[in-house]
Amino acid sequence: MGKYTGPCKAADVAKGLCFGGIARRMAKIKEIRNKFPNHLLLDAGDQYQGSLWFIEYKGLAASYFMNLLGYDAMTLGNHEFDKGVDTLVPFFDNITFPVVTSNIDVTNEPRLQDRFNKSVVVEVGGERIGIVGYTTKTTPSISSPGPGVRFQDEIQSVRTEVQKLQAEGISIIIVLGHGGYKLDKKMAHDVEGIDVIVGGHSHTFLYTGDPPSIEKPDGEYPTIIEQANNTTVPDPDIIEELKDWKRPLQSLKQKVVGKTAVHLEGTNKECRLQECNLGNLVADSIVSYFAERNSAEDVWTEASVSLVNSGGIRAPIEKGNVTMEDVLTVMPFGNYIDVITIRGNVLMEVLSHSIESRDTLQPDGAFLQFSGIRVRYDTARQSGERVVDVSVRCQNCLVPRYEPIDRKALYKIAVSDFVISGGDGYDMLKNNENRSRFSGSPPHKPLSPLAEAVQSVLGEDSEVISDLEGGIDSSLISLLQPQDDVWRRFSCLSALATGRPPYEDT
Repeated sequence: MGKYTGPCKAADVAKGLCFGGIARRMAKIKEIRNKFPNHLLLDAGDQYQGSLWFIEYKGLAASYFMNLLGYDAMTLGNHEFDKGVDTLVPFFDNITFPVVTSNIDVTNEPRLQDRFNKSVVVEVGGERIGIVGYTTKTTPSISSPGPGVRFQDEIQSVRTEVQKLQAEGISIIIVLGHGGYKLDKKMAHDVEGIDVIVGGHSHTFLYTGDPPSIEKPDGEYPTIIEQANNTTVPDPDIIEELKDWKRPLQSLKQKVVGKTAVHLEGTNKECRLQECNLGNLVADSIVSYFAERNSAEDVWTEASVSLVNSGGIRAPIEKGNVTMEDVLTVMPFGNYIDVITIRGNVLMEVLSHSIESRDTLQPDGAFLQFSGIRVRYDTARQSGERVVDVSVRCQNCLVPRYEPIDRKALYKIAVSDFVISGGDGYDMLKNNENRSRFSGSPPHKPLSPLAEAVQSVLGEDSEVISDLEGGIDSSLISLLQPQDDVWRRFSCLSALATGRPPYEDT
């Protein structure tokens, strides 16, 4: 990856400015194993989703290279369920190490029965060590495990399994969890008998001492470690193994689909807490895509509003050429764009849920980026009353303008099928008035309809300038679109992509 956690560009590769990767991991793992004969290699989940590798190989690349690295155990993350049980089963078929999770009940899902255990006991240096797993119980609302997979309370499930291991004489217990930093801290406090928690899900930056970059740590790392850098020489055997796997990905990595004049911010700390310019680009792209294809005389677009859950924005895009790999890394989940019709009161519920999910310690993917809405939030107010003011861009008008929301009126909203299905807690969108599917290219061929919309606005001969229009003070979050310039920005962005004059604005 590059320094902004997105794909590493060719120029950075040549300069040795890339970080991570399976070959460097193998090299570092070998180094640690040679230095410390008593060791464990554990993984806290979310192994095979979110990159070109998953788009091309589903979970097969992850299972293959995890086997080569020699994992001792892993737990399941929510993203292991993104494509349902059908895609998870082949992953289980191919791995050679145990999977542990104590809070998943698959009584009603026979395909996953006997595939994992609540815990496993391994022997290291003559010591028996228990490893207990858990997976966030929010998985049904942020992924697609299906009705046959039930998620129970994490802390109670882990406590029960820890007590079981202690009764068997196991005195060293590691929890391998996928629930985030905040939950891990609570679990460490509440469950007696845990020695170490290896956690995932929240991508929290932990560090002790002077931080290695300008990013501020969210907490201290529990051991003293050497500052991470890119000096590890990749393992040569893994480099050879990777060559055949990489060939199908090269055309996607190299195809330039546009150019950005600015850095497009897509990190969790930005897009899951406030307006971000990459969120603006994605949301505006969706509306622009429908506007360009509209043929009706009485409306200027099929959907004047789009909603984008920030959990669907997975990486930033660096200034310069934008490749197909960049687009698919930002939006790897193969989502469709659907247009739904909802009443204003439901849209108010949606906006309320967006701000209620905002968590500075563990940023939540439910926080929305959007186009065609102006909203003011007051986070000092009590839950359910934080939406202060909302205006919505009209659809049945010749000149797009913003009007105060009408709770009884019907609005057409473009949003991903994941969110419409209740993903990230948006259950209020399941029972919408009407739903129509945008029939773009099928998922992973290679563009999903959502990624296709963004690519269409980028355009190979255009240069994107996506900026921020909102502002923040102590208790008010003013998101997306001050009164005078957002539609101008949107229409100019469309003009950049199409070569045609902007829509008239107000």
